[in-house]
Amino acid sequence: MKVIHKFKTDRGLSRILVPEGEILLVGSQNNESLPTAWVAYEAGTEVSKELLIVGTGWEVPEGVVHIGSAVCGDFVWHVYERLLH
Repeated sequence: MKVIHKFKTDRGLSRILVPEGEILLVGSQNNESLPTAWVAYEAGTEVSKELLIVGTGWEVPEGVVHIGSAVCGDFVWHVYERLLH
């Protein structure tokens, strides 16, 4: 059975335990100051993903993939997933 859950992020590197699945949306909820990620996945599967939250004008490191951007209050945050080898 597929389910959707939300995960809060933090500035910089956010290591969150999320199931292996598709990140559906990155956005702001109730004008929060940092993005939230909604992930769709098969129930009972869990892996660790690393999300990197980068502000406009910040340096973007190598080895990441852009998964979304969000306007949160006065800021625009860009969310990247670190590629794990």
